[in-house]
Amino acid sequence: MSVAVLDTTPRPRSSASQESAGRPAEGGGNGLLPLHILLFAQSTAATERRSGIHRVTVELARRLSGVAPVDFVKWDTTQGQLGYFDRRDLESLFRARTLPAGVRVNPYAGRVNDRFSATLDPGKRYWLVFPEIAYHLPDGNETFARVISQCRDYGVRVASVFYDLIPVTNPHYQTYRPPHLRYSIDLARSDLIVPISHHVGTVLADFYAQGGVDADGVTARIRAVPLPEGERVALPAPEDGQRDTVLMVGTVEPRKRQVEVLKAFNQAAAADPAVARLKVVVIGSLHPDSALEFHRQVDANPNITYCDYSSEAFIQDCYQRALFTVFASNDEGYGLPIAESVARGVPCLTANFGSMAEIAEGGGCLTVNVEDQEALTAGIRRLAGDAALRERLCAEIAERRLRTWGDYAADVVRLIEDTDARAQQALAAVRPPEAEPAAGVRVREATVGTTPVRFVSLPRALDAAALLPSAESAGLTGAAFPGSAEELRALPAAARALLYAADAAAFRSEEAYRAFVEAAREDGWPRLLPTRIVRDADAEAMEAGLCRALQELAGRRAERMRWADDERVLMGLARRWQAESEAPAARLSIVISTYNRAAFVCENARWVLEAIAPYGPEVRLVVVDNASTDDSWARLQQFAGNPQCTLHRNSANTGMLGNLRVCSMLRGSRHVWVTGDDDYIMPETLAEVLRVLREEPALPLGVVNFGVYHRAAFSPMDSADIFVRERQPLAPEPMPSGLYPVSKAAGEHDNLFTAVYAIIFRSDILAACFNHPFTGVPFIDLVESVPTTRIILDNYRHTPAWWFAPIGIVGNAHNSWTRHRMRWHALLMPMVFELAREAGMDGEKLYGWSRIHRELFREAAGIALERDIPAHLDLPGDLEVGERVFREPIEVPAGIRLERPESGW
Repeated sequence: MSVAVLDTTPRPRSSASQESAGRPAEGGGNGLLPLHILLFAQSTAATERRSGIHRVTVELARRLSGVAPVDFVKWDTTQGQLGYFDRRDLESLFRARTLPAGVRVNPYAGRVNDRFSATLDPGKRYWLVFPEIAYHLPDGNETFARVISQCRDYGVRVASVFYDLIPVTNPHYQTYRPPHLRYSIDLARSDLIVPISHHVGTVLADFYAQGGVDADGVTARIRAVPLPEGERVALPAPEDGQRDTVLMVGTVEPRKRQVEVLKAFNQAAAADPAVARLKVVVIGSLHPDSALEFHRQVDANPNITYCDYSSEAFIQDCYQRALFTVFASNDEGYGLPIAESVARGVPCLTANFGSMAEIAEGGGCLTVNVEDQEALTAGIRRLAGDAALRERLCAEIAERRLRTWGDYAADVVRLIEDTDARAQQALAAVRPPEAEPAAGVRVREATVGTTPVRFVSLPRALDAAALLPSAESAGLTGAAFPGSAEELRALPAAARALLYAADAAAFRSEEAYRAFVEAAREDGWPRLLPTRIVRDADAEAMEAGLCRALQELAGRRAERMRWADDERVLMGLARRWQAESEAPAARLSIVISTYNRAAFVCENARWVLEAIAPYGPEVRLVVVDNASTDDSWARLQQFAGNPQCTLHRNSANTGMLGNLRVCSMLRGSRHVWVTGDDDYIMPETLAEVLRVLREEPALPLGVVNFGVYHRAAFSPMDSADIFVRERQPLAPEPMPSGLYPVSKAAGEHDNLFTAVYAIIFRSDILAACFNHPFTGVPFIDLVESVPTTRIILDNYRHTPAWWFAPIGIVGNAHNSWTRHRMRWHALLMPMVFELAREAGMDGEKLYGWSRIHRELFREAAGIALERDIPAHLDLPGDLEVGERVFREPIEVPAGIRLERPESGW
């Protein structure tokens, strides 16, 4: 029997590995899938008057298609997800009817009721590049958060271009400080942050370090790609041969210091004829904070001309006559006007610090302390009167290698490729057993009893497309048994235990696998068996399949652990900046989903509104009626005048899960508590929930203990108070309230997030959870039955969640899906248990809970036989997981009709 062990015991790196850590990964034959870029450009396409940010987006859009396949995407508000640009969007983006080479309309543009991930080719590797400022769109920060959470669920990684922290750090931009803080905080969840200069990358890293948490994992993903100077432009001499203009391009605002430049110019002109003969042209919109003094300086000198937004032709004419340009900003993410001046061969006077100095290092610029008025004046006089200095700067420009926008696009793609290539190096660098073990993989020999065990290396599996994204994963084991069923039974119990305890197991025959499951029952193995099973008659192919299974498990675990770290950073930053950051109108929305349950929902609305009344606008109630055909909507109108209540009615019934999708698409609060119409929140726990949300404004998830009552219909004697008194707790002896990993909180009871009403979601995670059309066969899989369980135990298994020990809600345990019960207990809950095992939950506890469902399946089968209810099972495949979890054959009684999925049951 061979066993592969993935292990992350920290080991010092060799000098060679330390040296190579700073170099980009060498690409080519690295096993990565082909790259495909999704470029988010919605704000730019919709904007008439474009800023430098929009310029970057357009230039990147023009050039990316020459480096990698690219599609253009936007946020589709009606679908609550990403969507593709149509022809009109692309023409607006490029301001042309003829699109650049390589740019096309994706065939899925305009399609509805498709999950965006369904449009992605599984044979490609996708990155979404986000080069805009999120809040430039209406409610854009919330959209940005939802984009990231949904992309994580799609397997799409996100690279965000970052411009600056100026609205946060500069007092002249207080209006934009709250949204920019929220945007910069949410940016931390990007897979790659691409600052436009090294300087602004350092500024962002320092900002994250102020969050009071360990942000090293985030700051390691800050990788600057400086903006380019652009194509070199050869300007002809002006017709009269006179270069007599000083040009300033850029928004006129306090930090760009055009007012101080004009003061310096006017002062110099009064004393220096070389300055007095020059004209000044200022191009750019005018910020109100600068307007009064700016106009005063312009009016004081007839040689000064101010132009608002101007055509490219006019700007080009101004460069043609420019003796030099001035860009005296004291705070920039990059300084595009410096680069554009250099590209046109015109020397520039700029700052000797920050990103401005970073651009000037390449030559062609005179740098001074622009905050020193005397230094600024002296710089103007030098450039105006020293022809030798101007000639030297022009010569530096001529020798300078200018990076183009094509170079910039290629550098961004190269950085993405490098990021993905580095992510797989943990396995790609596996060495033979006699060599030093590579990070993440330990290779050694061992013996269990008298049975030799070979801990094998993994190179033979390196053709797998999905390789380990990081060496950060916890230990994982895979056991491969090449023998027969008889040989497996003859193994010592300790050797079989290696198979039982493994995360993945491989066998050469179906008989050996069946013997393995049977032996686990006979040996009394107390925990769940491996979740990943490989069967292949070829020994080498079997081991390779085992290694691929381990790689996938390890990769998912490593990625989910990184996401959890990102959430901790987000929480720390949100705590630190809560008083100043943008916040929605409400802290919490309680959303009731209802259909044809008038008595239940009206009692629930009354109960909730009474509970939330003391909190005013901090909490709101939203009732979403799924096109009820009873009198629900009419009876709900009694609450329409309450300022804390919003009523929403669907135009058509969308199904149970479809209505939850509608609930998830709503906006207006950072956190959402979705309940059914017959699930009643406990007011005292609501108070505790709000206390926690005030302290943790970016909390990913809250999990409340809950109780159940049983009611098929609402009787005249019923009320919320009665339901609450009848409650039976699911976790009668809960652990104390507090912050725990999701996998720890999940262990409090066997519901495992199958009940939505016990979960408080951050709004972006809720939107990702229900981002499905829900048009498939009901209960066919976890998505079409318990999407909450699927996303939380898969994506957020290691993420911090707040566990509320007191009962927080009382739910009705009566269900209306009896016809699906056999499938639920035989297949879906076993799938949930295996997902929970992969999430790191206690396998012994899970096995104990699974035995309850074995008995419940027998009960459901008896009811089905008695009532002639068909079993929604596709035999024998649907029984494999359940038989592995239960460790015994699942018998479907004779006489029960079987319905296959294609019937739609």
